[in-house]
Amino acid sequence: MSVANQPDMRMVHIEAADDVGVDTAIAILLEATNWLISQNDEMWPHDWFTRENMLKFMDEREGDLYLAIIDDDPVGTVILSRGNVIYWTGPESDEALYVNRLAIRRSAAGKGVAKAMLDWCAKQATVAGKKSLRLHCSAKRPKLCAFYDSAGFTRTGPDTIEHGTFLCAHYEMQV
Repeated sequence: MSVANQPDMRMVHIEAADDVGVDTAIAILLEATNWLISQNDEMWPHDWFTRENMLKFMDEREGDLYLAIIDDDPVGTVILSRGNVIYWTGPESDEALYVNRLAIRRSAAGKGVAKAMLDWCAKQATVAGKKSLRLHCSAKRPKLCAFYDSAGFTRTGPDTIEHGTFLCAHYEMQV
C-alpha cells in the first residue's frame, strides 16, 4: 500500500470504550470474525462477542477496552490487560501488559491502524512501569505472525503451545 493511502497516524485517536463503546467493539470484532470466516480462516467463535462474555473476559484478565477512532469513526478495538493467566504464567507475568482481541474494521485494514494501536499499547506499558508488551495469536496464521514480527515483537518461548484446539504463538516487545 502506498503512503498516500495511509491515514496520518496523528489522526488515530485511542480512547477508552464507554458503555456504548462496548457494543461498538463487539461489532468490530464480529466484522473481523465474519471476514476471517469468509477467508476460510476462523479464529474467534461468534459467541465470544456477547456483552456478557466481553465483560467477563475483561474482568478475568483485568483488562480495559479501547477504540481506535479516525475522524469520529471507530475503526479498531483492543483489550489491554494486566493479566493473561490462560496463555502466560510465571513470576514475570506481572511485568507486562497484554494485548487481547485486537481487531480492525475492513475499511481501515492495511492502513497502519493496527500498528498505531500497538504503538499506543506499548506506550501504555511504559507509563505503567512494565518491562514488556505481550500478545498471543494463532500460530496457523503466517501473515498475522509476520505482521507482529514487523511491528517490533519477538516470538518467545516454545514455538507454539496448544490450548484446546488453538495453536498459540507468543510474542513480546520490550518497552
